[in-house]
Amino acid sequence: MSGFLKCSVFLLALSFFQGAGHAQTIDLDEEEGMDFPVLSERGTYYYITPMGTFGLQLGHQAMQRRLDNSFGLKMNRFTDYSGIGIGWRRNLMFYNFNFYFPAIASINFDRSSTGSTIIESRDFFGDFSIGRAIVANNHHFIILRAGLGVVGRELSITQYDGSSFDFNNFRTGNGQAWPRLEHISGTLDLGLEYLPRALRAVSAMESIQLGYKTGIGSPRWRSSDAPLLNSFGDRVSFIYLKAAVVISRER
Repeated sequence: MSGFLKCSVFLLALSFFQGAGHAQTIDLDEEEGMDFPVLSERGTYYYITPMGTFGLQLGHQAMQRRLDNSFGLKMNRFTDYSGIGIGWRRNLMFYNFNFYFPAIASINFDRSSTGSTIIESRDFFGDFSIGRAIVANNHHFIILRAGLGVVGRELSITQYDGSSFDFNNFRTGNGQAWPRLEHISGTLDLGLEYLPRALRAVSAMESIQLGYKTGIGSPRWRSSDAPLLNSFGDRVSFIYLKAAVVISRER
């Protein structure tokens, strides 16, 4: 009987520890599932960029040479933007529309005792991109993007002499202004985006993008204020760094 009892106790203990081991494994699996849910098939992303995009203009070299030769002034290369956008995800594929506009105008000026010259420029760009997550884990995506878009620059040049201005002769100024100049170009875009993975149905996250835009061809400068004679072409070249707040909705 004692041998039979020992054998029974051993079998009961073995079955208890096996049951406990199975229960612990199931519990751990549930906890991991709660922390990192299975990736949903689709998602929608709303991008908001309050003064979080920084650009370095490398193009517009023809206009830069003309301004340098005429006034000894250079256009500002470094600019910042605000923007909005919307994107969709289908498994590991991402599709985005974005539009960015200048937070403030970029101004460069030269002042002397005889007067001043002011050059003011405003840039905007919009694009559509398609990307694929080249890294996708439980924490984040790293997305390689390629896109098509448009980049525009508006340029205003004003020159003042050193004379006084009489409010009683309001129609007569003390300087001259050039017609507002515009340059619009199609672009090709290549970039990388870091995007955290959403852990809830609705999440707020941050997105960081680094990319490069290059112009399609060399469109000519134009103006809606006056006909232009002897206008010339220019090419866009643009490096950007975007930081955006993203509201995601997983489905």
